[in-house]
Amino acid sequence: MSELRLRPRFRSTTHIEPNEVLERLQSALRSNSGPVTGQVFTSSVVLRIAPEAVHFWSPRLELSVDPHLGGGSVVHGLFGPRPSIWSFFMALYAATAFLGSMAVIYGWSDWSLGGTGHAMWAGPVALVSAGVIYMAGRLGRHLGMEQMRMLKRFTDDALAD
Repeated sequence: MSELRLRPRFRSTTHIEPNEVLERLQSALRSNSGPVTGQVFTSSVVLRIAPEAVHFWSPRLELSVDPHLGGGSVVHGLFGPRPSIWSFFMALYAATAFLGSMAVIYGWSDWSLGGTGHAMWAGPVALVSAGVIYMAGRLGRHLGMEQMRMLKRFTDDALAD
């Protein structure tokens, strides 16, 4: 899981039919005494870390279960932070892009009118800031890696024969 994305994903196929996949995951959640909780929906599952084991960087795993053409199922998994953390990071990116763009536009306008255009320095500063935000997300993914493995292992165990 060392790709560039902040939200790693996986895809696996199984000979188990979609309804049976969902039932197995529901049964595993009911009988689980470990740090994994979750909810099963019509064609998807959301697995989380139990509240007593959650830290700032704790991940969650969203699974969607689709029928496979030759029978069985395709399980698509998407790891990510809790929605509040994801929204916070997206807001940071948006604010950085907006403020950087506005400052560059202001600086360009100032420069074109004979001023100094010092505000254009906000462009490189915004790019560096976006890089710092990205690296913070990568650090968070690294800090949540063991819990990501735990969620994947839970899924694999529930769907094992």
